[in-house]
Amino acid sequence: MVKQIGNIKLYSVKDLHEALGVNARTIRDWFNKGQLKGRKIGTEWHITEENLRRFFSGEDEKKAQGAERLVSRRSKLKASSQNEGMLQYSRQHT
Repeated sequence: MVKQIGNIKLYSVKDLHEALGVNARTIRDWFNKGQLKGRKIGTEWHITEENLRRFFSGEDEKKAQGAERLVSRRSKLKASSQNEGMLQYSRQHT
């Protein structure tokens, strides 16, 4: 049953399971992996209607992909500068 606090609708794992036909364990995994943005209230995960809309629009996924690309670029730059440093060291000591 959808909970409503003021103007905020909260959906539980059971609500999502029944509405989407997705296994409850899969939905909990999505929460644990951060694919669904929610909060644990007691022992139960809940998601707001707003975050559920973001999930279906792919908005959070696009942000995550952007962050992954940024981390990847930084890693490549760091590796490149480390390689350059090793080359300079080997030139000085040969």
